[in-house]
Amino acid sequence: MQIAFLGSGPSERIPRQYHSDPICVAARKPGSKENRTQSSIIISEDNTNMLIDCTEDFEEQIEREKFDPNKLTAVLITHAHEDAIGGMSILDKRIEKKIKFYSSVKAIGRIKERFKKLENLEPMVIEDEKDFEISPFKIRGFEVPHSIQKGFPTFAFQIRTEKTKITYSEDVAEIPEDKEHYYKNNDCLIIDAAIWALQEKNVPKSFDLDSSAGHLVVGKDKYLPWILSLKNRLTIFTQCGHGWPLYQRAFEILEEELKRIANV
Repeated sequence: MQIAFLGSGPSERIPRQYHSDPICVAARKPGSKENRTQSSIIISEDNTNMLIDCTEDFEEQIEREKFDPNKLTAVLITHAHEDAIGGMSILDKRIEKKIKFYSSVKAIGRIKERFKKLENLEPMVIEDEKDFEISPFKIRGFEVPHSIQKGFPTFAFQIRTEKTKITYSEDVAEIPEDKEHYYKNNDCLIIDAAIWALQEKNVPKSFDLDSSAGHLVVGKDKYLPWILSLKNRLTIFTQCGHGWPLYQRAFEILEEELKRIANV
């Protein structure tokens, strides 16, 4: 199984227009790791290519990755906000075949309202904790609380093959106790890390538009110990927000904190 990251940024991509803070200034430099488009991935196995979320940045993302959208087999949609569906009309026009997109009945309803004519993208309703198959993948969607709107349907996905298991969960406010088992013992967990709370001493807090969004908060008291307790082979943070420090410094801080927690 291969995973290509089209984006790992928050709902408002980085750099942000008119911002002159260090993150946005650095993000404007060619090849910068601070440049983060909206969160989306492509999972591939054999000749199957599955897109998770079709963002407002979709066209830029596939051009950057030199990916032909006609190679897509299916699309999974986590929720029906613009950062997850904003590129669906572009995808619909770019493909020369019909493919299915999978989401909750409420999200599909919103997508139909938002895009009156989707000629090549066909909706398929998924149910909470019910398996479906896009060969060779066996997939289970499970509902989680959305980061902003209570009751707004957001799905995370656990995707399995004979050898590999990954869980993808972004734009989530909290992990329900009865769904926590999906986050454990994966080959790869890709998880919401929008809000940075590992504040260094003598460093002024930057203005963070993500801080009121109710996402998971990357902190040393709960989040990082919880991440270690899940015992995944690999954990990848996504939807990393505007309040994160520069990439290299974030990496150093996380490494230090995780080592400290592991040795407690």
